[in-house]
Amino acid sequence: MLRLIGALVFAYLVGSIPTGVLVGRLRGGIDIRDHGSGGSGGTNAVRVLGWGPGIAVIAVDLLKGYLGARIGASLAGAAVGLEPEVVAALAGLCTVIGHVFPLYARFRGGKGVAPAAGVLLAVDPAALAIAVTSFVVLLGASRIVSVASIGSSISLFLVLAVLRWMVGRDISDSLLALSLTLSVIITVAHRANLARLIAGAEPTLGRPKSGPTEPRSG
Repeated sequence: MLRLIGALVFAYLVGSIPTGVLVGRLRGGIDIRDHGSGGSGGTNAVRVLGWGPGIAVIAVDLLKGYLGARIGASLAGAAVGLEPEVVAALAGLCTVIGHVFPLYARFRGGKGVAPAAGVLLAVDPAALAIAVTSFVVLLGASRIVSVASIGSSISLFLVLAVLRWMVGRDISDSLLALSLTLSVIITVAHRANLARLIAGAEPTLGRPKSGPTEPRSG
């Protein structure tokens, strides 16, 4: 049990590395959380710092999710009496929580999308392919990143549920639970975006919202 707890703490600390904040300070001497949407993730990094630094933030955050799940599961080992996929899913969730509520950055982080993708890559690449396809379709249809982010996380769980209970595919309990929990975390982290969507004030792709810094969404 102590090994499992240590592995989950490790995964949380990996997720807590505030990539966007560090890149913002290195590139422009700013805290990107004071600009744009107020988040530290890749979307806000693109908005505030440009495509190059933003893509770098997204890539590192994705790597955080992958390493948190993989190394966390490896640190726990087989001694905890759980399947490796279950431990990887738990470690991955801790990594995403660390990204959203980072210890090193006053618990003000990003929305969890990129590290969630990294976790899916580590646990089940086919699930990641479903999520990415949903994201691309929804982004193309809405041109709103938050809609694509929330919608793809929910779509992943729905698709996996249909594949298991209606098609008869071998979808594990841990993958279903992981996809459901990720969708909840990502949706809650986007709560301010949902409020702006309802108000018709959410910026579309290529047309950033002007005005003062938007409120944090988790």
